[in-house]
Formats: sequence, structure tokens, C-alpha cells
Amino acid sequence: MKPMIRKLRKTVRRILAVMLMTFSPYFDAKWYRAHVKEDIPRGHAARHYLDGGWKTCDPSPLFSNKRYLEANPEVAGADYAPLEHYLLHGIRENRPVSTNNHDVVANSGVYHAHRLRRTVSRWIGRVLHAGQIRRNSGARILVCVQLFYPKSWSEVEQYLLNLAPYRCDMVFTYESEKLWKKILPRIRARWPQARFCLTPNKGFDIGPFHTSLQGVDLDQYDVVIKVHTKGTARKELTMYGQYFRRRDWLLYLFEGILGARTVHETIDQLLHVPDCAMVAAENLLVEDPRHKVNMLKRTVRELNLPVTVPEHYRYVAGTCFACRPDVMKEFQQTSLDFEPSRRGFFSLAHCVERSMCFPAQRDGNSMYGNSVCRLRRWVRSIQGRSKQYPARERLLNDPSFDLNDEFVYRSIETRKILDYELVTMRLGDIKRRWFDGVCYALKDCAPYRYLMGDDEAYEEYSRFHKIHNLPPMTRERFNALIESMDKNGYDKRQVLVVNQDNIIMDGQHRACVLLKKFGEDYQVTVLRIYLG
Repeated sequence: MKPMIRKLRKTVRRILAVMLMTFSPYFDAKWYRAHVKEDIPRGHAARHYLDGGWKTCDPSPLFSNKRYLEANPEVAGADYAPLEHYLLHGIRENRPVSTNNHDVVANSGVYHAHRLRRTVSRWIGRVLHAGQIRRNSGARILVCVQLFYPKSWSEVEQYLLNLAPYRCDMVFTYESEKLWKKILPRIRARWPQARFCLTPNKGFDIGPFHTSLQGVDLDQYDVVIKVHTKGTARKELTMYGQYFRRRDWLLYLFEGILGARTVHETIDQLLHVPDCAMVAAENLLVEDPRHKVNMLKRTVRELNLPVTVPEHYRYVAGTCFACRPDVMKEFQQTSLDFEPSRRGFFSLAHCVERSMCFPAQRDGNSMYGNSVCRLRRWVRSIQGRSKQYPARERLLNDPSFDLNDEFVYRSIETRKILDYELVTMRLGDIKRRWFDGVCYALKDCAPYRYLMGDDEAYEEYSRFHKIHNLPPMTRERFNALIESMDKNGYDKRQVLVVNQDNIIMDGQHRACVLLKKFGEDYQVTVLRIYLG
């Protein structure tokens, strides 16, 4: 009976997957049939992909099977085709879409110029704020714009036009001449005095902003505005206690400082409110959770940055803001060497994103927030109730154990967690799932084999992590852990973490050290997390 039920479930899942793929932008049947090395009848492309075609060909230029499995190794052994898993589960779990095609990523997203509506709103805003405009029209404003998503320009341009009543010097940074060759002439025609900087994609939007400020005399300006094109491809995201969908973050960022009405209020506050040093969307002025504060302090210390991290701070999530020029002087004068942008890693850019807001919160300065998109946020608060996972919040703030901050950042922060518990189990019952989807016993893992004298196995393991942009694993780092555990014993607050299938999620190296010392029957306390 059970095999029949399993077969029926798989059939239903397959039918649903084919339906979803038919209407998904991530599956292009024509493209797939042209690139797969077989003759596929019309209408059979989706089924061919699900039947194993995914092992040899991506479903479209928008989706990479290989990169999706690398980013989500637990999917490899779950009897799902990569796109099938994403459409059925990954979207709900906020897993990022992976692609090999940078041009496609840069052109993805949903943007709306709404020229007529925004022209009317712009006119109304100028009428309602005519007094502020007259008072501040002589202000010198530096506007730094990072260009990354070409399709976003039609909308971003409409926001920048709200600055027309003021004296603005524009600086545009962009990574690829090829991607922007059709749009750059339009920008130059609109702002003929603008400065353009071709910059590599390092440090996300922070690196290009740092480049745009080099050689600029900030004392000549009264206001500095930083904006960047924002992607809208992510279907949904729950972060900082808020629920975002598609365009929400883009709208909050731009409406927060460059909306048809808020732009005049923003400039007026910075010029005439003595303690106002920075302005952004109110709901994007956020405080970091504990694990991010720890990561910030540690990264500042490791990189030897000239930054003192306050005990309590806020920063602008998304880093679109307006500020007084003196606030940016420390950032401008600091020598920064940004690494290529990589998602999922807490990098120098993430540190600077926060630290550049610190001067706006000391010496009597304050950060001001504009309340925007109130109706949209109210609707999202209702929609997001089913997306809030209380178990995750309890887990992140549970004082019973200490979790690795990087593990929380990469694997827990946005995942659906149904429940968790502390349990005692045999080391021999803990498994490790590798990127090929196969589950291994701990004694077959590279760290344990290294402990037993197999250096080559660990070298291969380290190379794999480096090639696939995974957290660095080195013999020196592992040897330091071994020495620490020999000297100080096993810190039981640093619990091993497994999922509901007893597959280890964090603490593999510590588990292997314990396994060598005490054997498979040794009972160890683990944190078991039940993932949705």
C-alpha cells in the first residue's frame, strides 16, 4: 500500500511541476529543445527535463541547475529536479535563483515608469512644497547613482527627475559598457554635465559609491544622495520583521528619499533640522540581530578597519539615503579594497554598509525616517503573518546554546523553521549529505579521514570549497580547532546542529574530532531543527 501511495504522490507532484514549468519564466521549452542533445517532441520538453534531462541541460538561460544544487546541497539527494524543487518549495523558502548568465540577471526584474502618473505626482508635490523648494533651491546636491539593472532605468529616471528644482551634480557608476550602451546616450542627453565612472562589480553598491566620491570636495555640497538600481526578481522575503514582495524594497528605498513629495521634505530636513544627519525610508532604518552584530565586530577586527562598533546602532537596509556631506567624509577618506560581490557572505561591503551610518548617530546627530507606502506596508503586514515563523525567532534568541553566527546568516536567517529541540543521540547516527546528494556516515567524511591520516581527502575537500565559493576550509584552521578541543575540551554550548533527518547542518569538524576520540556510540547533545 505504501509504495502505491508514494507513486501516486510522485505522479501528482510531477503533474503540478509540469504545470508550473509551463507558465514559469525559468523554463523555456524552445530554448531547452534547442540545447539538449536529443530530439524531443513538441510538448514533451518539461517531462524530458524532469525525467533526467536536467542532468545535461539547464531549463533556460535564467536558471542554472548546477549553481542551484551548489547553493542548496540538500536538494541533490531529495529526488527532485532543481527547477522542480525551486517551483514547488524554493520560492516559498526564499531560496535565490541561480544563473550562469550575468546579462540575463542584469536584465531581469519588473519595473514601471508610470510616466504620466508620476509627472502628475511631481507637479502636485511641487505645488504643495513650493515654500520648501524656494527656500532650498540654491542648495548644492551631489547625487551618486550606481547602474546595475538596465531595465530599471525607466523607473529610476522618473525618481531622479523629482530633483529637477535643485542644483544637482550627477555621478553615475556602471560595470559594463555593453549592458548600458543603449541607455547611456539617453542619460548623457538628460544630464550633459554628469560624470560617469566605469567600475568593477566589487563591494555590491558600496564599492561603486566609494569610487564615485574619490576626488570630490564634499565641502562644496550641502546634501549627498546615494541610490542604486534595485533588483525586483525575488518573489518574497521576510527580514527585519517585515514581509517584502517583488518591488516592495525598491519602492521603499526610492520613495523614502526621492518620492514626488518626500524629496522636498528630505532636503529640507537635512538643511534646516540641526541634528538631522541622514534620511531614509523609516521602515528601512533597522537594527541588526545579535548574530550580525557579532559578525560585524569580528570582521572589523579581522580586517583592522578604523571603526568602533557602537553597542546599539541602526543602518539603512538597502543603502539608499540622503545625508549631510560631513557624514561621508570618514567613508570617503578610508582606503577600502573590496572583493568581488558574492551573495551569502558577510563581507567588507556589509561592514561598510553599516559603519558608514555610524557618524550619523554620534556627536548629537540623528537619522530621520520618512514614512512611505503606508497602505502597501499595512497589506504586507497582513499577508506576512503566515510567513512569520515564531520558531525561527525563538531559535535565534534562545540563550540555552550558542550558534555559529555565519551558520545562522547563511542557513537559518530566512529559512522556514517549524520547530527545534535539544536531543541526545549517538555520533554514529549523524549523517553528512554531500553535494552529489549522497548521504555519508561521519567516518566517511573528509575531516574524519584527515584525522585518520588521509591528507589528500581534505585537500580535495578544501579545493572544492574554494572553487564553489563556499566558506573556506583549510588544514590550518582545522588543526587549530583540534588543538583547542584537545586543550579545552568540547564546549557543549556550541551545539552540533542537525535537521529532522539527522543530517548535520553545522559542526561537522567538531563532530569528527569527537568521533575519533570517543567512537560511534558516544552520546552527544545536538540541536535538531525541523525545516519546512
